[in-house]
Order: sequence, then structure tokens, then C-alpha cells
Amino acid sequence: MWSRRVAKYREQVVDGRTTSVTLELLDDGATIYSRTITKQEYRRKDVTSSAPKLAWDDFLLVLQVFMLGNSQERESDIARAFDILDQGRRGLYNRTITLSDGQISPDELRAFLSVLTDEYCVDLCVFLADTDGSGQISLSEFTRLVKSGLARDIICECV
Repeated sequence: MWSRRVAKYREQVVDGRTTSVTLELLDDGATIYSRTITKQEYRRKDVTSSAPKLAWDDFLLVLQVFMLGNSQERESDIARAFDILDQGRRGLYNRTITLSDGQISPDELRAFLSVLTDEYCVDLCVFLADTDGSGQISLSEFTRLVKSGLARDIICECV
């Protein structure tokens, strides 16, 4: 069902820097979703997560993988997006450090998705991706989520 839809991802670049991105989802040639996100809009948007908000360039990389992953992204791009989301922040000696744990927690995913969609869709994404019931998303579960087109459809609120 999801894989027959076609996604478009276009970055607007000014002076060598991406200032906005336009997402489109087509079904049988008809546009069913279209949205432009500017860098300023992204900076103003709060995340509903204790995990930190992604840097703009990291956000764009993960967003591109979510939108195009079912047909146009390489395995290495999917793995890189997974690594970006796997923030694994831990407290140690009164300092917070980043230690990747090889799993994406619901809170880490929320730091990315809450900028794009509502809490229900974030929870739905975790529920559908977590096929082993661990409460975390492994790389193989993440890859399935992306390649099936489900990640894209969640962002586009088509589920």
C-alpha cells in the first residue's frame, strides 16, 4: 500500500546553505501532501522531548531518509540517520555526554518527529516500528520502517 506513493524532497539553497525544504507526497500522480519547512520555522519550533532538538543539517538528513527511504536512499544513508537519532544522552559526573546505545528510544524519535507531526503520530510510529516489543527501535526495525514507506506516510499524516 505505502510503497506505491511517490515522495519528493527539494531543498532551497541560498549562498551554499539550505534555507528551506519542500516535501510532497503523490498518489497516482495527485499531490496528497505538500509542506515547506524553513530553517527559521524549525528553529522556533519546540520539541516535546527530553532529548535535544537536532541541528538543522542533521534534521534535514533524517527527514530526507524518512521521505525517500523506500526507494531512493542507500543503506548507508539509513544507517547515518539512525545514528543521528540514537542520541543516547547520559549523565556522568554532573555532565551530560552522548553515548550511542544502538537503539532509538521513543524520546529520541520524538525529538525529530514532534517538529513535524503530533504526539499521536509519534506514538504510532514507535508502536509500528517496534516489532520485537522492546520499547526501543533497532537498526533493522528502523530500516524496515523507512524502506516500507511507513516513516514517510507518518510524516505526511497519511496513516
